[in-house]
Amino acid sequence: FRRNKILSLGLDDYGGFFQTMAALLKLVDVCGKKFIDDNSETKIGNPEEVYNVGDKDYNYNDLHNINNLYQIKKNLKQDPKIILEIGGGYGCLLAKLKKNYRDSKIICVDLPEALLLQSYYLFSIFPDKKFFLYEDFLKLDNPKQLKFGDYDFFVLPPWAIKETLLTKKIDLIINIDSMMEMKKEIIEEYFNFIQNSLVEEGVFYNVNKYEKSASGDTVRISEYPYNRFWKVLYSKAAWLKPNIHTMIAQKTNYETDEIKSA
Repeated sequence: FRRNKILSLGLDDYGGFFQTMAALLKLVDVCGKKFIDDNSETKIGNPEEVYNVGDKDYNYNDLHNINNLYQIKKNLKQDPKIILEIGGGYGCLLAKLKKNYRDSKIICVDLPEALLLQSYYLFSIFPDKKFFLYEDFLKLDNPKQLKFGDYDFFVLPPWAIKETLLTKKIDLIINIDSMMEMKKEIIEEYFNFIQNSLVEEGVFYNVNKYEKSASGDTVRISEYPYNRFWKVLYSKAAWLKPNIHTMIAQKTNYETDEIKSA
């Protein structure tokens, strides 16, 4: 599904040999080659842009997700029990997080066509894990009674996740490159969900364009509706993407102005 840029188009960053090698060299300076090699995955989905260096294969999109993993790990004080990604591409980052935090529960929230790819990718890596899919959700008498201890992965569309009881249960929420595609009212709905669902000291990893108008609204990351209960852990232009910003913020129980000044 990653070959010929058909099914994964829009969910995958593509880079040729020289772009991939340049990214690899820069990432070695960020996190070291061992971290890269320990977290690399270049086979599933049969991607065409994979390049061999010595006895290792590298892919441009995979390198970006290794950088995301490294930044997340650097800014978490403790291992997350529940991780949720809004718009997880084909599941690359979530797979890396599950490998690094083996006891964590992983929630994928996305549109059905993307969830299909995520289910395939994650099951290919974790065939022994238990998956809760939309068909399982439809069998529940009461969505609020969903038991997280019974499954490893939850793969659900947005309208299903809104019905589950997640208030103050999630330790890490991620959004990369998809809020910038949404209308402002949808972004506001997601922020209400994020701010209600994170535990105290939970972390929101947000990587999106400074400005984009793809949805019909002009969406600016500087105008995202954070409330005042956030501590900024990291705020810089995204790695190798100067038109995108990375904001890592931690939920607090006290008011601050850090988001405004970040």
